[in-house]
Amino acid sequence: MKMLKFELNKGNYLTQETDPYVFASLLQLFFKGMEPPIITYRYNNLLLENRDNWDNLELIIHKLPHQNQIIFASLIQFCQKITQQQNVEVP
Repeated sequence: MKMLKFELNKGNYLTQETDPYVFASLLQLFFKGMEPPIITYRYNNLLLENRDNWDNLELIIHKLPHQNQIIFASLIQFCQKITQQQNVEVP
């Protein structure tokens, strides 16, 4: 089974490469333990809808409050980083 391996908050995670909800799962991991409200449900949906269009994501960022902009920019960098990581075989 092909898995995508990534590190987040000093923890290692594996997720199925073919899972259609991988991006949503990454959002949940990224925001786990952060004080609410970080990003509203509406922005979460915008991110999911535009996950493959980095230009649109950067436009969305500028509509957020300043602190959320920083968090959102970090999330985009994180997602870009893990998409560059290699897939690993898991028995």
